[in-house]
Amino acid sequence: MRSFERGEEPVSLRKARKELRRWEDLSENERGIAVKNDVRRTLFKAQRGCCAYCETRLGKSVDDCDAHIEHLQRRADKPQLAFDWGNIFLSCNSRESCGKYKDEKRVKFDVADFVDPSREDPQDFFEYSYNDGQIFAKCTNSAVKRRAEETIRVLNLDRSRKLRSIRRRIALIVADFIATDPSEDSVRSFLTDYKDSDCFSVYCFLLGRRTQEFDE
Repeated sequence: MRSFERGEEPVSLRKARKELRRWEDLSENERGIAVKNDVRRTLFKAQRGCCAYCETRLGKSVDDCDAHIEHLQRRADKPQLAFDWGNIFLSCNSRESCGKYKDEKRVKFDVADFVDPSREDPQDFFEYSYNDGQIFAKCTNSAVKRRAEETIRVLNLDRSRKLRSIRRRIALIVADFIATDPSEDSVRSFLTDYKDSDCFSVYCFLLGRRTQEFDE
């Protein structure tokens, strides 16, 4: 998971919130579909083309991305938040983790215990194993540990076979790189080369850097 600034909500979404009662109404005509496209486009750019939760790449462009508009607090549970900009993310379509897992499994959670990447920095909550890239909660204090563990549970970030495979591959790549005893310049060059890869935060953690150093 990587922090991002969502920025201003699309004007079309603001208008739709005033005019419509249900999110499902957006699918009934071209105007509504245009609103959803505006949301997808804005979030795709803000999230750097990655899933807001697992940080895997969604596609080369918003037009070909394998993703869906995700409501952190489910529309069925909180219909009043269906058009709330702060409750909307772009999530991958994996059913092993992230938005679809949370919704299809009907996972219960308190949003106050969820690490929101658009409001805080996930790097302050999560760390990864040098052996296989497995995700863990940081133990900075009990509140951080509790919230990190709860977010991992809600999104199934630790048990997804796909995510385990990706992070294991990253750990191997980084281990081989560290074995070369790289200079500081080499580390920066290495991370710059991988900044558009799946789960860039894992690369940065394993090499002791922050993702913000490579934000444009």
